[in-house]
Amino acid sequence: MAPLTKFEVTELLSVTSENLSVSKRMDMRLQRIEDRLAPENVTALETHQREVLGMSLDESLLRLKDDYLTEHEMEEFQYSLYVPVEATEQPYADERVDLLQCVQDFIRGTKQICLIQGSAGSGKSTFNHYLARHLWSEYERASKQTEAAIPLFISLTSIVSSKPDSEDLIASYFSDRDFTEQDINLARRTRRFVFMLDGYDEIERRDCNFYAKNKLSRWKAKIIITSRPEYLGSGYHSKFHPPNRRDLLQEYWLAPFSTDTIKSYISGFLQAKPTGRPAIDYEAYLTQPEIRDMISNPFLLRMIMTVEPSMDHEFLINRVDLYKRFFGHCLAKAQSRLDNIQLTSDQRRIFQRLCDETFSDHAEQFCRDFAMELYRHKAVEVTYRPGTARGSSAGEGDSKWQNFLGNDDERTRLLRFSAPLTRHGQSYRFLHKSLRDYLIAQSLWEDPLLAQCAAKALLNEFFIVEDPGVLDFVVEQATLEHELQQKLLQYVEKSKTDDLVVQGAANALTVLVKSGMRFSGYDLRGIQVPRADLRFGWFDGAQLQGSDLRHLRLQGAWLRGANLSESKMAGVWFGERPAIGGSIVSSWETMACYSPDGRLAVRAFAKDFRSGIVQLSLWSIVEEKLMKKTVLDFHMDFSKMGGMAISPNPDVALLVVWQSDKLVLLSLPELEVVHRYSAVNGDVICEIGFSPDGKLLAMARGVHSPYDTLLGDYSDTRLGNLDCNTRPSWRKSRRGTLAQSCPRTLL
Repeated sequence: MAPLTKFEVTELLSVTSENLSVSKRMDMRLQRIEDRLAPENVTALETHQREVLGMSLDESLLRLKDDYLTEHEMEEFQYSLYVPVEATEQPYADERVDLLQCVQDFIRGTKQICLIQGSAGSGKSTFNHYLARHLWSEYERASKQTEAAIPLFISLTSIVSSKPDSEDLIASYFSDRDFTEQDINLARRTRRFVFMLDGYDEIERRDCNFYAKNKLSRWKAKIIITSRPEYLGSGYHSKFHPPNRRDLLQEYWLAPFSTDTIKSYISGFLQAKPTGRPAIDYEAYLTQPEIRDMISNPFLLRMIMTVEPSMDHEFLINRVDLYKRFFGHCLAKAQSRLDNIQLTSDQRRIFQRLCDETFSDHAEQFCRDFAMELYRHKAVEVTYRPGTARGSSAGEGDSKWQNFLGNDDERTRLLRFSAPLTRHGQSYRFLHKSLRDYLIAQSLWEDPLLAQCAAKALLNEFFIVEDPGVLDFVVEQATLEHELQQKLLQYVEKSKTDDLVVQGAANALTVLVKSGMRFSGYDLRGIQVPRADLRFGWFDGAQLQGSDLRHLRLQGAWLRGANLSESKMAGVWFGERPAIGGSIVSSWETMACYSPDGRLAVRAFAKDFRSGIVQLSLWSIVEEKLMKKTVLDFHMDFSKMGGMAISPNPDVALLVVWQSDKLVLLSLPELEVVHRYSAVNGDVICEIGFSPDGKLLAMARGVHSPYDTLLGDYSDTRLGNLDCNTRPSWRKSRRGTLAQSCPRTLL
């Protein structure tokens, strides 16, 4: 492409703001011209762009802060109760870190994505709100705001609610706030951001690559994502980082409230909302064992403080009871407000009728109906405008939300006013997702059709096995209510003869197993419960002949003496893959390894180490079939240290087989030898490992006895770069490092 002439550059820089704002083609032209400019001219061009468009872009970006604070002003009370959040760097680890400090270090560091996991109500959203305000304050103090990172709190549910078919949630966020396509493209190129993407677990489409689908690589941004861990699924990491760059992903797990944190929260709550009781009374009450186990997160603690429990040790013994009391408290408070505010004569008449018919019953039914409608459309939040209603799956012009969010009916307005809902602009949702989940679960177990095992019962309409939020409430209720267990058991029995209740039966058996019911010796012949989750269930001696057990999860289940003959069992998961096929003589020695992504397995076996012949077989775990088999001249001695490892990078498809005195690198899937290494002068190979990006192979070498080496006495580490076309070239690293590596682009 020919270089730009001086006239072309001058003509480009003279373009007016009006031309830029009305011409979509101009932005494409700018990008093409940038490709032809020298770096110093690109800087000059972008500087002029900022002069032309920058003022309006800066104003629009600052408006985002004002809009954010206005939309979330109702959360001031919750914000005032913020206490420092603790987290761990590994799930269930004991060592805790200050999450705010860690996230600030992440923003300043080299990693790109931070995934924060926490249970329902653990404070993920509250932390993001606090972080957003903190970063906005830092942004305002920055000397050059065009160079400072712009913090944006983005509710993923809100975007999906307003644009359910969006293929780029970040761009949709900006376009919803009246940013033009040119503004968005200019922001991508000239601004830095910190995106706080809240509620990944609340969106429906979680099966795709979130990072790639939403074009996150196009932004100069640090990305913070929050989610409940049970909604991530196995192998979730690759959804959140660039291909083969796991090293760019940082993870934290929110830790339960400590005793000190609980005391700080109580102190803040009583300062913001005095109750007349001293903090010591609450502390004594909340440290009781029956209560302490329930208040591991801020939302549950806030609920207990809100319902103002009596201090006479009348324990709240379960979550179901707590949520029931909280709803009763909210509805009673709403009724009192309505009774004391000025209403129109029509509103007063309708309100009085509702009170005569028990106001709380009408309000609770309104909440349940709204929760179920959200659930039917797989929505946590709905965006509603008069004449237009959109949920996560709802289309334009759909009137189903009119019955809940419309203003034409005074009864609807009064009941909506009483519901524990929040509103941001035109978007509505419950105060917390767990409130919606509780109402859905309550509707399931109080459904009059449940006792009839009807096909139209709510238990049979929805598949709750894969929704832990709803499932856990039903399980807790089943644990407390024997009558509910019997109703669920009837569903399982009816599935033997009725194909129309199969989904309800799978739900029912899952709930019964998780509530602790044992099925040892039960006659379950012919039941139909596909996709049920029966992990760690008791089925010793159970009669399960001729049953539909497809895609069951049976990890840790007790099945001694269970009869599974003639049952459909395709896709059953026992917690481990079936044994790799092939006849193996018992005297043969073997070892095996999996690829980091769990898709490949390699097995090595030899009849005896003296023969020097090792047979390698490569298996596809996904397809459960043999891909390649070869014979390797390796002289494997199973009395020595050794092992195998597969590179985590599919682009560097390598297998390393090693023992204390040698190693071999093989290409995958060919299983062809590309390099051999032998230890010399009595050296001992102690350990082998690939770097996270798979481009470095680390080999720890010692010169002492294997026993000393096992204690970690390493004399040197060699580093190799897997980027050369011939053979690995080794370089020596510092003493004492556990790994040693070799460079190459062998393939």
